[in-house]
Amino acid sequence: MRFLLYKAGVLGALRHTEPAGNKGEFPITNARREDSGNYTCCYQTQNEPPSWSYYSNPVELLVRGVPPKLDYTLGNIIRLGLGAGVLLFLALIIAETMCSIAAVGKSIQEETVCYPCNNAHPRINISEDNQKESEMQWVSKNKTIARISGGKPLENHSMEVLNVDNKGITLMKCLNLTLHVLSDKEEKKIHYKAMGGSPTPPKDGQHLVPNRAYGLAYSGRIVLILLVSLLAAHFALL
Repeated sequence: MRFLLYKAGVLGALRHTEPAGNKGEFPITNARREDSGNYTCCYQTQNEPPSWSYYSNPVELLVRGVPPKLDYTLGNIIRLGLGAGVLLFLALIIAETMCSIAAVGKSIQEETVCYPCNNAHPRINISEDNQKESEMQWVSKNKTIARISGGKPLENHSMEVLNVDNKGITLMKCLNLTLHVLSDKEEKKIHYKAMGGSPTPPKDGQHLVPNRAYGLAYSGRIVLILLVSLLAAHFALL
């Protein structure tokens, strides 16, 4: 048999079905207000010639309301805000880690030299290797008293300095100084101690390399970055 569904006010059959048995079903899913109305059906036999049944009694369908649409706008805004915050936090961690790696990767060499202080205006001469450097600072008690920039001394040096050039410094009195020699690959700190007698040869410098504590801190940053990445992926999939 062939079953056909009709709706009042609509020309022609809305739907038809050919089930294996003698019963036809016309389910209406996601019904809307415009689906309201009177429905009838009839069937057609498969005989030759086919015959038609009478129309069935009308069935009235009333659709009184529709389920409200769910608004996900607020939830999506919250998720986007949380995701952006997590990504910003992740970017800050990566930037701080890269800066730490760059800072630790630059070695620092320190040495101590005793210079004679027997006259009124003591002179400190630096080694020929350090004379080649273009950036140097003379520091006394955490205060810069003279500076060499571009291989030339700056005029605004301290009153404690009588003369300064790229070969050394002449002081007004005996001072304990530290010479900072700056370069792209390393930083040197030469501590000059004032004392009587002849100068002493410099002691071996100590190169400061990343220690185990920094290694653990770096590993902790990597773990934190992975956790933040997983958290960001979780919010993105919600």
